[in-house]
Amino acid sequence: MFGEKRLSFAFFLSLQEKSTVMATYQYDEESVKAIVEWATHTDFPQSLVLTESEHIIDVARYVRASLYDIENHYPDAFYHPAITRLYRLKDALEGVNRD
Repeated sequence: MFGEKRLSFAFFLSLQEKSTVMATYQYDEESVKAIVEWATHTDFPQSLVLTESEHIIDVARYVRASLYDIENHYPDAFYHPAITRLYRLKDALEGVNRD
């Protein structure tokens, strides 16, 4: 019983944290066009470590997959994580820390 409460509380905190992070990025059409433009015209390293648990082995493929999702599904909010991935990649490459 207590384990379930802890798990649901941890899950709630995780969702709250995720919504806070996603709220710092813009998903309107103009902002999405700008991040897509950035991703289309930027030279990327072969690999990149975003966080201790996020290692991108093939950054170009990572970007192509995100762009594909955006181009084929925007403005469907279900695909906002694809936009967020590009924002987070841009932040990492520019040394921006949003914590």
